[in-house]
Order: sequence, then C-alpha cells, then structure tokens
Amino acid sequence: MRPEQTVTAEVLVVGAGAAGIAAAVAASRIGARVVVVERGALTGGKATAAMVGTICGIYLRGGSEARYAMNGFPREFCEQLAGRSGTHAVAGVRGLWFLPYAYDAFEELGTWLLNETGVELRTSTSIESCHAEGDRLVSAAARGRDGLTEIRAASMVDCSGTGLLAELSGAPMIRTQRYQRPAQVFCMRGVRANEESALNMAVNRAMLRADPTGHGSVSVVPGSLREGQVCLKIAFSEQVEEGADLDVLQANGQRMAGEMAALLKEGVEAFHGAEVSTVAPEVGVRTQQRAQGRYTLEQEDVMTCRKFADGVANGAWPIEFWGAERNVAMRYFGEGEHYQVPAGALRAATLSNLFLAGRTISATEQAIASARVIGTCLGTGYAAGVLAATAALRKDMDAAIESVRRAQVYI
Repeated sequence: MRPEQTVTAEVLVVGAGAAGIAAAVAASRIGARVVVVERGALTGGKATAAMVGTICGIYLRGGSEARYAMNGFPREFCEQLAGRSGTHAVAGVRGLWFLPYAYDAFEELGTWLLNETGVELRTSTSIESCHAEGDRLVSAAARGRDGLTEIRAASMVDCSGTGLLAELSGAPMIRTQRYQRPAQVFCMRGVRANEESALNMAVNRAMLRADPTGHGSVSVVPGSLREGQVCLKIAFSEQVEEGADLDVLQANGQRMAGEMAALLKEGVEAFHGAEVSTVAPEVGVRTQQRAQGRYTLEQEDVMTCRKFADGVANGAWPIEFWGAERNVAMRYFGEGEHYQVPAGALRAATLSNLFLAGRTISATEQAIASARVIGTCLGTGYAAGVLAATAALRKDMDAAIESVRRAQVYI
C-alpha cells in the first residue's frame, strides 16, 4: 500500500519509553530534527503502561546515602521525576537504592521533555515495515491516526524493546527459547496499613498459605504505599516462550490480578474492605528478542565491572534474572562499583545507521537482566540519541563518544 504522506527527519526514534525519550531529547539537543513513533497512546513505555513503579540502576549500591551512577540526562530526568512525584531515593536490601515514582508524573515529564526540545511525537502509531538500501535503513512505514506515513530518516534508533527495526529489515537478532518471567502490577485502595515492610510480610505469608510452591507470588511494589493505596506485583510462574502470544499473556495477567486481589481481601486483615483501583494495562515483559550489535555485552562484562574505551553508559544494577526457579536469582558485583555499556552494543551489526537503546541493546540474556532497568535505559538511550544524530549530521563519531562520556559516564 502506498503511503498517504511522507515525513523527513534526521533521526527516527521507535518507542517513547525511558530509552526513547532520552534518545530523542539527546538528538534534538544537538540540532537534529527528530520524529518519535510510539505504538501506545502515552509516553513512558513499560514504565507507565506496565506500572513498574521504581527506577532501578540510577544509583550505585551501598553507602549511607544514594549516589548517582550517571550524571547528565539520566540524573536530570530522575531529579525532575522525583520532584514531580514527591519521592526520594529509598534504600533496599543488600545496599540497593531505587527511586519510586508516580506513573502520571513519568508520562507528563516524558511528554514535556519531548515537546520542550521540539521533537515530533506520533503516539498510537506502529511501524509496519522498513526499507534498506545496502547497509543503510532509508525509511520506515508507520500506521497511525492519519493512515500510512513514510518516514525517511538519516539515522534510526530502535527503542522498541523487541529489536523491531532490525527484525523488519532482516538484520541478525539475539533470541533464546525462553525469556525471563514477566510481572503484572495492580493497585488497591482502602488498605489499612502504615508500614510497607510489615504489609509486604503479611502479603508473603498469605501467598505461601494459598500456594506453598510460591508460583504466582505477589509482593508490594517498593515505595508505593501512600495514603491507603498500595501497588502489588505478581510474578508469573512461567517464563515467556519465544514467539509467545502477548495478548494471551496480557489476558492472563488481568485475570491473575483479580484472583490475587480477592485472595488478599480474604487472607490479609489490612486488605479487608479494600478494592482494586488500577490494573496495569500491559504485562511487564522483562526481556524479548534483541538486535545483534557490533559488540554484545556479556555476563562477565557485568560481573567484572568492565570499563570500555568507548563506554557510553554506566550499569549499576545487579543481574536480576527471573528464570524457572521459584525465587529471582540476584548476582551482585561490588558495592560502589559499576560496569560500562560500550558504544558497539548500541550499533547494529550490519546496518550502519541503526542504533540501539534500552532493552534492545546487544546483550546476552544474563547481561540484559542487569542492563534492562530504567536507570540504565536512560543512559543507553541518551548515548544512542547522540550517536544517531552525530551520524545523521555527519559529525565526528569519536568526538561524540567522548562528549557522552564526559556528560554522563565520568562520575
């Protein structure tokens, strides 16, 4: 089908989650014309649609106070988000720090930043195909409210979470038979509790009484208990198969939210008389297929806190792997330490003008279990946006990498 209109940009960003917002803002700030395509109606990606609730990976582990793992845009975004949400860094187990946030504040901040930097945002729009000539992507066909639009861009940034542009162009992909277990978040109001850790323990006890195997376990989203409302996260009992029907997964998540809410109302005193206020519209799928890059981040890179000459983002979250076992597998590196994500992991292996960010970076399943968190996504998104704009504007790539390192990597 012929497109009804053609739009030209220097950088096309696919996905307006944390990584996509960062990429678009970064590219626009250095002078590129940017178009962002987002399949959902709102910005924020999984941070809003799956109601993740906490930004992990933005702080170093350990210490008596939270210390940023990156400066520049990731820090700027989180400081503004904390102000809009009325939240602050919270200490968790094993020295981990995270930032709770309000879902509407995340979406509002993301949209404001895109508007403030002059980015053209197209929501409720899906990429249907893309066209390559040689080793370059030339255009993508996007279907939205105005029909089919051809978007021509000198550089493209894939922040889709699924390596969509790489897959559509036939580029090499990273796949596995099973991906990590997803989560479903829902919130309840009318909860009679003042202390979050005690409430979480009561929830855990009720879940174990109902299901001693721990399958379909429920926990309180850290930092979410406020004014009689709390959000809860259901851990699915099974991993996601390659090629799984996400609509079926979503239906299962909605069903489980209702079942777990009923169980809590019956089995936990604090929930007597409470009711469901919100169910996240999307399941929190942690990992899916990714594009193959010029470099693939490995588990060893994460665990040895490897630094790279072209390191453009810092990773500070442990490997958090939701596999087949009952409990999440956490693998920690040293307190106060971090690894770096190299620029090569943000560049597609066979397409010279396709850049990768967020959950789409080139990484093994173990490595992405660390690098997928929102804090790191802000960093890889910003870096990919700078690199994409640099390529589109035909500026010096080595100088751009060093500018990113100065902006956010050196801490």
